[in-house]
Amino acid sequence: MENQPMDVITAINTRRSIRRYTEEAISEEDLHTILTAGLSAPSATNRRPIHIIVIRKKETLQLLSAINSHGKMIEKAPVCLVVAADRNAQPVKELYLNDGSAVIENILVAVNGIGLGAVWIGVYHFASWYNELLRITALPENLIPVGLIAMGHPDEKKVTGDRYDPTKVHQEIF
Repeated sequence: MENQPMDVITAINTRRSIRRYTEEAISEEDLHTILTAGLSAPSATNRRPIHIIVIRKKETLQLLSAINSHGKMIEKAPVCLVVAADRNAQPVKELYLNDGSAVIENILVAVNGIGLGAVWIGVYHFASWYNELLRITALPENLIPVGLIAMGHPDEKKVTGDRYDPTKVHQEIF
C-alpha cells in the first residue's frame, strides 16, 4: 500500500504505533503532506499556537533518543518532529495542549495514510529529561513542547483490529 494514499477512515482505524524504521529517508513531498495535515488541525479560537521542529540530523536524533528511555526509537528514525505550543499565542494551558494533541493526531493519521509509520512520544514538564529537550531544541521560553513524533518507513507490521468498544459509549448520561 506504500505510496498509495488510503481513505481517511481506513487510515484512522489501521493506525498503530510504529517504533522500528528502515533507513530510507522520508521524501520532501511526503514530509510536506504530513506537516500540512498536522497544521490543518483544529485550534481553540483559531489561535494556531503550534510550531513544529523537523529533526533529521543523526547527531540530534541520537541526543533525543539518549535523554528519554521511552524514546529509544528516535535514534533509528529518519525524522523526529517536535510539536511545541506558543503560550503567548494561546495562554490557556489546557487549550494549547489540546491544540498540540490535535496536530499530533492529524500527523499520525496522515503518516499512516501515506504508508509510513510513526509513534507519539509524550512530553510532560516534570520529566527528568524535559530540560535537556529544551536545550537540544533551543526552544524559546514561550514555546512549550507538547510531544515528539518519531517517523519513517516501517520496519515492522502491527496487527490491526476493531477497537470499537460499545461499553465505552454512553447515551445522554453515564
